[in-house]
Amino acid sequence: MVSLRPKSLAVLRYLAEHPGRLIARKELLNAVWLDTHVSTAALKVCIREIRRALGDNPTTPQFIETRPRQGYRFVASFTATAPSAQGAT
Repeated sequence: MVSLRPKSLAVLRYLAEHPGRLIARKELLNAVWLDTHVSTAALKVCIREIRRALGDNPTTPQFIETRPRQGYRFVASFTATAPSAQGAT
């Protein structure tokens, strides 16, 4: 199991909730840090931590693509599955 700090997890969640869409850095900062002013360096640290946890490579991304001076895009494809009915009473 890999653990992420709460802000890194929030960044990953926001990106995953908007798959394929280029998310501007400012939008991510506003969504995750709400009314707190932080620099883009905080976001870069979170992205680095997420990549490390997922084993993602920024030059050949499987999960998070970086667009210099623009933002980030969640590029992994996934499908949500409902919990199985086995074991239910």
